[in-house]
Amino acid sequence: MVVDFKVPLESIYCFFQLADYYQLIKVVKNLEKQLLDAYKLKKYEIFNSSEDSLIELKKLLNFAQQYQLNILKII
Repeated sequence: MVVDFKVPLESIYCFFQLADYYQLIKVVKNLEKQLLDAYKLKKYEIFNSSEDSLIELKKLLNFAQQYQLNILKII
């Protein structure tokens, strides 16, 4: 199975849910890395005080809590 594929950031949450449901550990790890890389690149955009970036930050933190991706909470 090819697990090293790119997913658009807008769709990554849906892919995470599917991979988690089917217990595809390697796919989850790949998606986790993509999400981390994307948010690291956008780090300063996310943490500015605009309403949109605060909504994105809230979604990220809720997602991290739901899927227990502790590494996301460190960013």
